[in-house]
Amino acid sequence: MVDAVGPVNTYNNLAIINWKQLTAEEVISYSQKGEDVPAEVLRWAQEYLKLTNAPDDVTYDSSGGVVEPNVPTLAAKTNNKTEEVKVTEGTEETGGTEETEVTDDTENTEEPKEEEKTAAQSERQTLADNGVSLYDQGKIFIQKSITSAGGALAAGIKSDSAATNGEKIAANATNLAAKTEENIKETKTEFDALMTKLRNNPESITTGDLNTINELNAQMTQAGQSAQAQLANYSMQLDMIEAEFAQYVTVPPVATDYGTETVGIGSELVSGNTDKQNSIKSTATANAGNNAAMAALEKAKINTFRFIFSRNYRMGIRAIATGGVALDVGTNSLEFINENQSRNKVSISAVNDAQTTVENMTGVEAATFEADTTPKTNEKKEDNAKIEETKQENPKTTDGDENKTSPQVTDYNEEQDKKNIIKKSAEQKQKEIGAVKDTNLITDGLEIQRRKKEQGLA
Repeated sequence: MVDAVGPVNTYNNLAIINWKQLTAEEVISYSQKGEDVPAEVLRWAQEYLKLTNAPDDVTYDSSGGVVEPNVPTLAAKTNNKTEEVKVTEGTEETGGTEETEVTDDTENTEEPKEEEKTAAQSERQTLADNGVSLYDQGKIFIQKSITSAGGALAAGIKSDSAATNGEKIAANATNLAAKTEENIKETKTEFDALMTKLRNNPESITTGDLNTINELNAQMTQAGQSAQAQLANYSMQLDMIEAEFAQYVTVPPVATDYGTETVGIGSELVSGNTDKQNSIKSTATANAGNNAAMAALEKAKINTFRFIFSRNYRMGIRAIATGGVALDVGTNSLEFINENQSRNKVSISAVNDAQTTVENMTGVEAATFEADTTPKTNEKKEDNAKIEETKQENPKTTDGDENKTSPQVTDYNEEQDKKNIIKKSAEQKQKEIGAVKDTNLITDGLEIQRRKKEQGLA
């Protein structure tokens, strides 16, 4: 407690300042030394000292709480009407005594829009409207801050677990794509070689080559469909995890809102000085996530004497500390959740890359879980178009022997042939191919037609 510079009373040897009996200079002196000056007295003193040639011995009581000396009333505002009453010493603008009639300022005046309140602000307003004391508001909001901070911590932990699960799913997807690529590497190499031959020299392609191309394409399609179905499942799991983050990110702001209000209540409990209250609150907000509690308590300048003898002061210090912690936890948890969500987006990207890899290797597009779970083959696949074009434009193809030719494949049924090739053994396929190569068959049109039907070629 600073040495008194003005009138004081004593009670049980404790100094109690009579603020309203101090001059403006004395009030400011106390304020500068850290004393909690009542807000209305401090405002009066600050404004009074701005006056020119104002008497030094005027106190709050002697002035009636009005800044101008010798003027008991300057103005009164009631129901949007301003009524000014006789000013004895004129202002710079009027230069003398002035009477002003009642003016109605309701016209052409727009009501300012109120900012939308947070849940914490609305709850506090309800408590105040119901007459709940500031002390009890502090008790309630301290618990609210503790609860909301706990929720923010829990959301952060859940988000980390979700991101970790997503990374495991992404790793499985990447491994599946690599395994699929390895398993069909030789198949694709052979397929690509035949397709190169088909593009560069279509007349050299035999029916046997077409059969082989169809078989290899069927193998790659089967591998691609299997892989894409599993990758679609991985993608769906990651989408579900991503949806969880939409819930996690809403939790920390609740902690910061309650923390802000709790610090505000605490600042009002420890000080009647509006400027000091605002300073404590702004300091806490500015340091949110970086030890806001300590910064706000330092700004409050804890008074040991008041802490011992005033329960309101003790509650205020608790509220500032607890609210500051909620601000820290809420801010840091939200940042942590956002980082984990970014990890999950990387996992989603990894699955997309795996789907692209499988599509490039097998020609099977990524599967979707809309109408069914069957992956779709790439309808724009140029290779299949080239095969069909060759069948239509090359009715007779060389089979490696100038004296042997293959039958026409104009009526070739590719889908049926794919099914037959997959089902039949390699030996049977060789017999069928040999039968097609038999030069005796081309001398008998009926026999050719019969054999083509047996092979599913007609």
